[in-house]
Amino acid sequence: MEIPESMWWTSQRRLKLNAKIKARYNPGRYEEINGILKIMKTTVIYHSADYDGLFCREICRLARPQAEFIGWDFGQPAIKFPEEGEVIVCDLPLDAPFGSDEPYDCEKLWPRLVWIDHHKTSIEKTSPQVPGLRMVGVAACRLAWQWFLAEASWLTGEEGTVGPPSLEDFQKRDVSEPLAVTLAGEFDVWDHRGDGDIEFQYGLDSVEKIPWEYLLAESSPTLARDYIRNLCERGASAMAVINKRNAALIQTKSFPLTFGGLRFLALNTPQKGSLSFQSATTEGIDGYLVFAFDGRKWTVSMYGVEGKDIDLSIVAKQWGGGGHKNACGFTCDELPWISGPHRSV
Repeated sequence: MEIPESMWWTSQRRLKLNAKIKARYNPGRYEEINGILKIMKTTVIYHSADYDGLFCREICRLARPQAEFIGWDFGQPAIKFPEEGEVIVCDLPLDAPFGSDEPYDCEKLWPRLVWIDHHKTSIEKTSPQVPGLRMVGVAACRLAWQWFLAEASWLTGEEGTVGPPSLEDFQKRDVSEPLAVTLAGEFDVWDHRGDGDIEFQYGLDSVEKIPWEYLLAESSPTLARDYIRNLCERGASAMAVINKRNAALIQTKSFPLTFGGLRFLALNTPQKGSLSFQSATTEGIDGYLVFAFDGRKWTVSMYGVEGKDIDLSIVAKQWGGGGHKNACGFTCDELPWISGPHRSV
């Protein structure tokens, strides 16, 4: 599979776009904080369940190589907010973070907190004063790159600088970032353009150890290009096999389900992700739903259907979950459509 030449990140393109990646974000205070934090411990807490969170981790590792890294996923035992030092939270909510029942006092914590996120429900609940970068519709890894690595001057408020990239900038790929970050980020928000993001995901799944030093190498774009092409070729081969298997599952095991006032095509499988439904029909349904039991709780994930403007995260939120408009979920002790007043008929 050939990826268009226009996608390859180059130093020339970066120079051209520097003006678009500069911003303000209360620069005086950030510099003051940054000066203090240089002698403090840094803890990075990231979403460990998908590549968006893992890319965030590695981007933060480039920016804070001495940090402690803690991965967490929904449904796992709660973890405590670090009592001291700088805390960077990526791709996770702050309204009820890390399994806690109550939100943290972000106003009190924000002098040592950086929050990178793109989940609509969480952003709406949390103070915009918390340092960091949040934007619905753009993956956390792309936001993390802009915040930590894109250009030092975008936090200093230099005369003539502009704000951070806009949603349109990201959608047009008019931002400075490595290609791997672009592909991982676009897949995470369902921005499938047919030029590599899905194959790239399958390619990442096919390797035992991801060579982050290649994928995020600013100084060697040719090296990154060659490795990503190799990953996409491997991913395309794997995708053909997996799509055939998924098509058989959809044909024999899927079923219609009415839940939350919406019509879903449902599948009982531990395999998360919208890719399970690539061969599924879109006729007469509002979304796709997968569910699975791990011995303790049920995990329910919902995915949008192309062409339908429905915010599925509203349903997830009703059951204690959250996420994106087109990709969200929740955990529960009992499936709500099987027992109780919400039983599906």
